[in-house]
Amino acid sequence: MKRLFRMVAVNHPYHEAEKARPLIQALDMGKIAERAPLPLGRFESTLFGGG
Repeated sequence: MKRLFRMVAVNHPYHEAEKARPLIQALDMGKIAERAPLPLGRFESTLFGGG
């Protein structure tokens, strides 16, 4: 978690008790879906409808 946080917030120290909302909002979900070992797009379509 610390390494992931440092990638997103270079000038902001990571604290274990800090809320994760800003970190999660900063994630690039497109890149995560592209590189995931599972077909996340298919899961999303099945669960939430769509294409």
